[in-house]
Amino acid sequence: MKIFIYLILIISFCSCKENNHSRIKIPEEKIEKKVSTIDYHKIIDVVLDTFKSQHDKIIRIEYKQSSNPIDSSRRNSIMSNSKLAQDEKDLAIKLLENNLDYFNFNRSKLNENSLEILKNSRKTTDKNLTYYFNSFLSNENNDLVVSTVGAIMNNEKHRTKDSGASLIMFFKKEEGDIWKLSNYTTTVEY
Repeated sequence: MKIFIYLILIISFCSCKENNHSRIKIPEEKIEKKVSTIDYHKIIDVVLDTFKSQHDKIIRIEYKQSSNPIDSSRRNSIMSNSKLAQDEKDLAIKLLENNLDYFNFNRSKLNENSLEILKNSRKTTDKNLTYYFNSFLSNENNDLVVSTVGAIMNNEKHRTKDSGASLIMFFKKEEGDIWKLSNYTTTVEY
């Protein structure tokens, strides 16, 4: 009978131990993707409009969402950047932590000016400028946006990359739902 009681106690102890371990969950790395109410085509329009002085170049746009839009080694340089406002720093860090807005890019949703800038039919230059958009994130009020953008100028005729930069860009909504480039910081130049 004592053996039976010990056996029941051992089984009970083991099952309690299993239940305790089954309740403990290791937190999984969470990548938060939300669908934004902001049409990020308007942000791309702002970039093209802001840099339209590049009229002598063939300009292209590409969008491919990155799961790591800002390298974590940039955290300290973002936080210590005196050029950035605190709300911009906070939003950039949130993007660094993989909080991304889902965005389905459709070139036809760009405005007329952007579509005109992107026309390559009459241009005869060896200089080409491509903007690579990697991510977008808006704040809770939907009046501030951060985006990571790469800009590469190259010469297709000679297959060379002349210059380029990776940027963290900030956009603010003004009265009348008009977006403006408010700030940017360069993370890499080459």
